[in-house]
Amino acid sequence: MRKLLMITSAILGLGCLYPTTISAQTCTAAPSCADMGYTKTVSDCSGKTTLKCPFDLTKVSCEEAITDMSIYSYPVVFKVHIKNPGPFRFGVYISETGIYRGDPFDVLIDCGNGKLLYYENDSMPYGEYPCVYDKAGDYIIRISGVFNMIDHSEDENYYIKELIKLNHPMLYYLADMCSEETTGSIPELPPNLKSGERAFQSCSGLTGSVPALPDTLTSGDEMFRGCSGLTGGVPSLPDGLIDAGGMFQNCSKLKGKSPNKPSNLNTTFFSAFGGTQITNNGTWSD
Repeated sequence: MRKLLMITSAILGLGCLYPTTISAQTCTAAPSCADMGYTKTVSDCSGKTTLKCPFDLTKVSCEEAITDMSIYSYPVVFKVHIKNPGPFRFGVYISETGIYRGDPFDVLIDCGNGKLLYYENDSMPYGEYPCVYDKAGDYIIRISGVFNMIDHSEDENYYIKELIKLNHPMLYYLADMCSEETTGSIPELPPNLKSGERAFQSCSGLTGSVPALPDTLTSGDEMFRGCSGLTGGVPSLPDGLIDAGGMFQNCSKLKGKSPNKPSNLNTTFFSAFGGTQITNNGTWSD
């Protein structure tokens, strides 16, 4: 990560050096603002972290924008539609039950509008982090770093238009990832996902098939409930799945035989598959 150049020392005044014996002084010229990296104006650095030249306060230095995004790997990518200028609020968390809580971590968020949000060494507060947009339109948000939970807040001013990539290996929890306005298919799920509760609930505009479920999944309550545009069958359920209430309810186009019921799952067939065309393969109680 390119860091803001921190200028920690400068020779003020003329920087005269005095020898131990009495003789003519040896003086060196003070470095210019440009020599020390202060080459921009205040307006050039609007909205950025800024340092001012000690000799000329109109000359400043600020963090350069990162233009080559190919050096970063973004395991979470989605498109948002902004109806009116303003913030899009979403949460990137170190969950309280996650193994990374309290450890140093870096999170980089590319808002898709030329603005990057970068947090390091526990500087990211817990809560929701807005990308702010000054124009309506579609934007692609990319997220990389150490985090294990992501969700977004519903608001009449924006919606997630398309889910592009979710396969972050540290991402254990997904919630509220879309709405009825979201289109496209569900991408590959995180390989170590533990909970998908309400992850795609009521996202009726999603199409395609239900993605493969990772073996680590233990909770799928209402995970795909109301996804009436999904087609095909239901993939195998992980052996460790414990909660699946409403997992596929009202996904009306799903059909075929149900997968085998995991041994520790107490959910009934109707609770998991009510409102679908899935038929009981005999391993489920009604």
